[in-house]
Amino acid sequence: MAGGPLRAQEATVAGRVERARDGRASPVTGATVVLHRVSAVAQGPIDTTRSDAAGRFAFRYAADTGAVYLVSARYAGIEYFAAPLPGRPGARDTGLVLAVHDTSSAVPVALAARSLVVTRPEGEGGRTVLDVFVLVNGSDLTRVAADTAVPVWAAPLPARITEPEVGPGDFTTSSVRLRDGAVALVASVAPGVRQLLLEYHLAAGQRELLVPFATPVDSVSLLLEDARATVDDPGFARGDTATIEGRQYRHWSGRIRSPGTLRVVLSPPRTDRLPLLALVALVALGFGAALWRFRARRAPAPAPAPAAPPPDANAILEELAALDARFAGREAELPPAEWQAYQRDRARLKAALEAQLAARAPRA
Repeated sequence: MAGGPLRAQEATVAGRVERARDGRASPVTGATVVLHRVSAVAQGPIDTTRSDAAGRFAFRYAADTGAVYLVSARYAGIEYFAAPLPGRPGARDTGLVLAVHDTSSAVPVALAARSLVVTRPEGEGGRTVLDVFVLVNGSDLTRVAADTAVPVWAAPLPARITEPEVGPGDFTTSSVRLRDGAVALVASVAPGVRQLLLEYHLAAGQRELLVPFATPVDSVSLLLEDARATVDDPGFARGDTATIEGRQYRHWSGRIRSPGTLRVVLSPPRTDRLPLLALVALVALGFGAALWRFRARRAPAPAPAPAAPPPDANAILEELAALDARFAGREAELPPAEWQAYQRDRARLKAALEAQLAARAPRA
């Protein structure tokens, strides 16, 4: 009798591992599939199996409402993860598809969009810059490095910046190198859209920010909290001005048509300090994924509401960044249902962004 109620509380997940190539999917036999449990107090694998001849796998587990569960499959040395599973007793998900890919050290990873937020002078006169790179692998192969000395993607960083750090995004700190005036990515990059986030600082008295671009970029956006700052490029237009916490933020946007340097002219420094709450609101306006320093002062966020896919890449990028501003890095403090809703909405927006950007990326 004791086994009946206990079994009724078990959750079930089942699905298949598929290899995507040339627009077709084929089952993967013998792939190692792992079920992971992630909670505020512990995380790690709790079960493992191998996919059968049809690529199928299944797990039963004692679900915990205070945890999130993930399924991963290892293929060609790369670990691929599915979207989070609900930590709900009795939950059943029998249609999970884990897509894996062959690898290549030649398919390109392109910079499809870039967004920067530049604060006005803070504290003793320095400024903070939040820099978001949107990368796209438009092939159906996972890009890997040819060797440890060659990154899968790299880009120059502005001169005279200090304290560059990697923020929460799709890549860990260990997979990003920040040296010699450049950012270099050494992690594998699966097909689709990925975000790399950086924060760095400008010294007090610095009168310009010179942003180098090694390749053309279709979409570049800037939010300048400095009222007198301008973008010195005829291809960039000033957009709407937003008032947040009584402060004005200027939006500039344009595209980089050829390699070169984008010049942002800054005004003389002031000594007043930017309230952290204002920066939180600023980032939520369109570049929220980079806000990891100031997370502790945010109020609890409501669950994300489903929304129709935005009509273009810029709108999708802004919605995705705003969503990340409210939820990124807050898994431990949010109810599992909210966190899962965030993950689903983020996956939906990234899929929509991928559809907009993949066509622009060069293919192998």
